[in-house]
Amino acid sequence: MQRCPKCGYREMDWPAILMVLAFSTLYTVFIMAMDHAPRGLRLIGLLTFFIFLAAITWKAIGDENHRRNYLMTHPPKPRVGQ
Repeated sequence: MQRCPKCGYREMDWPAILMVLAFSTLYTVFIMAMDHAPRGLRLIGLLTFFIFLAAITWKAIGDENHRRNYLMTHPPKPRVGQ
């Protein structure tokens, strides 16, 4: 959970939660079951991999939006002497 230091608003970090769940499922399917996994279990692993990729993309887009919003409210100061 992320918390705003000014107002105390709490926001769940859903991409991180999805990444942990997806990684745990991938570990179970591909490491614990190894080559003996039935086709259905391998398909679940593949779907979980795509969920993991979606969570990473979601987090990257959110981080970029937060950075852009921060730069709008706190513009960089110009360097002196250049």
